[in-house]
Amino acid sequence: MSPLIDQSSEPSMSDGVWEIAEELQVVVNLLVRRLRRDLAQQGVTLSQVRALEQLEREGSHTVTDLARAVGVRAQSMTATVNAAEAAGFVERNPTVADRRQLLVTLTDPGRKFLQERRHFGNNRLAQLLAECLGPAELQVVKEAAAIIVRISR
Repeated sequence: MSPLIDQSSEPSMSDGVWEIAEELQVVVNLLVRRLRRDLAQQGVTLSQVRALEQLEREGSHTVTDLARAVGVRAQSMTATVNAAEAAGFVERNPTVADRRQLLVTLTDPGRKFLQERRHFGNNRLAQLLAECLGPAELQVVKEAAAIIVRISR
């Protein structure tokens, strides 16, 4: 058995929780794939967006600290930061304490990109919801979104 599965905490299968969890995993994966595809059309990876959002939320980081915050290897983050820097979304500057150490900082074009990406994503999702769902289904999605936010925290 996989070490990822803790059998002692498995929910009762009789109440359909397992099937709901499985369906939710599928839906989340489909949404992530769609997001990656939309981002790829903009010439950006999901890893770059996650790094930019981290910098926006918490300010400048070293590459190592940014990798840790985002949950990737430092080598992967170096490549991500290199691409974001080439696009003008971040810049690297020496720290005051140790001029050999560089802080990655979000630039104004990086902030603008995140704002435009959010606007594009919200517009696209709103368009899909309006085209595919009626008022009653929209209300269900709204209620489900609130629940998903609650369990994801």
